[in-house]
Amino acid sequence: MTPSHPEQSRWRVELGRRIGAAYMRDPSVAAVLIAGSASRGDADRDSDVELMLAWAQPPSEAQRRQIVEPLAADHRLFDFDDDWECWQEDLFIGRSEEDAPSSGVLIEVVGQLASVIERRLDDVVQRFEPNLDKQSTIHALLNGIPLHGEELIRAWRAKAEPYPRGLKVAMVDRFAQIDYFADWERFLARGQNLLLIHERFTQVERQLLLVLQALNGRYHYKFKWIERVVDELAVAPQDLAARLRSVLTDDVPAGAETLRQMVEEVYDLVEAQLPEVDVARLRSIFQWRRQAWDAPPPQALPGG
Repeated sequence: MTPSHPEQSRWRVELGRRIGAAYMRDPSVAAVLIAGSASRGDADRDSDVELMLAWAQPPSEAQRRQIVEPLAADHRLFDFDDDWECWQEDLFIGRSEEDAPSSGVLIEVVGQLASVIERRLDDVVQRFEPNLDKQSTIHALLNGIPLHGEELIRAWRAKAEPYPRGLKVAMVDRFAQIDYFADWERFLARGQNLLLIHERFTQVERQLLLVLQALNGRYHYKFKWIERVVDELAVAPQDLAARLRSVLTDDVPAGAETLRQMVEEVYDLVEAQLPEVDVARLRSIFQWRRQAWDAPPPQALPGG
């Protein structure tokens, strides 16, 4: 079960409401909501507070400073991010000590144009784009605490639900193919290269979780709280959380076998839920093992 820290979430939500109120006074702000672990009740002593903004029009730097500077002496304003299509402000509320700047509670404010949010939403739910960053935005819309622009947020939520079957297929197409799994044997034989083995195992685990989120109709968000992610998966291999941990804590051959079994079980679930997916092809790729050679092959190249 996910650890519960209700008091840690409660006061962070209240802090988010006070910061959000300052943004709501700007007429260019179309919507504000509290996102992240505090909105879900998962916050702990290390959690920040995430605010998501929808701007009706691009804000100027002076406009952003006018909101931020009265709220926090310690703050950072970032330039527009072309990849995320967003503006971000980091505010540090309070200080752990008087001479310790930027040691307060982090309030991370991420703002996008409302038209950009609309387009990115359509990319996922209408064009079935398996983009994880865009899905994180949708997850925040669905699970955040609205503070302003409730009607707009309701419209976005209605568009995002239910999770589209076409997106399930796109997510499986993008993340279910697991190549060169048997290479762990080679990495182990070559000096017990645990760096590459664990890197490979964690990548496969991540792919399985992404496929399972899709099968369960759950928009992706970062795997910071793995227990919560697993708790939300009604369709999943048995004892999933414990087995994911054991892959990395058991000896390598045992961990590899546990992971192999989970992959096959996830493929079974894909086959049952999405018959249009070529699971036989996925299994063939996953089960392939590169042949080792101690001597030249018996059949030389033509003309050799």
